[in-house]
Amino acid sequence: QYNYEDLATEGYLKNAIVYRCVNEIAKGGSSVDFLLKAEDVVLEYHPMLDLLKRPNPVQSCNEFFQGLIGYLLLSGNAYIHKSGGSDGMPKELHLLRPDRMRIIGNSTHIPDRYEYVINGKVSAVYPVDPISGVSEVKHIKLWNPLDDFYGCSPLTAAAVEIDQHNLASEHNINLLNNGAR
Repeated sequence: QYNYEDLATEGYLKNAIVYRCVNEIAKGGSSVDFLLKAEDVVLEYHPMLDLLKRPNPVQSCNEFFQGLIGYLLLSGNAYIHKSGGSDGMPKELHLLRPDRMRIIGNSTHIPDRYEYVINGKVSAVYPVDPISGVSEVKHIKLWNPLDDFYGCSPLTAAAVEIDQHNLASEHNINLLNNGAR
């Protein structure tokens, strides 16, 4: 059973192939331009386009979407927190780390709430409307045949091969360090 930390460390941080694949997919996905339409009319100016161009004070559009796609590929889940805006329109968008998010569910397919946990303590709770599913958090997930609430990471399917590659690389380094003995 692999958790997010294992997948991120052993898969992404210690495997050049996974690192490159995730980064190439994230860079490619984040470079796609947005097209906003109202019926058949393309809108060139809209507050939503401004928000997507600069989702928060510390990230550009590309950085934000590279992070979103990276989280999705590593964990199978990505969480966007919308904040600010008294008129219902968010003022900022922030990514939440998937390993810190806990989904509290019930007997329906709509969760009760999202809890953001740091160092074992719940730092924020985001309730979910039981009818519409609307929340301050937008959960994007990859399909998982065994879980109603959490997505399935592509790395989970490749974990055995990634571990084999990492062990073979480590073996080769040790062999070279020992003078091929």
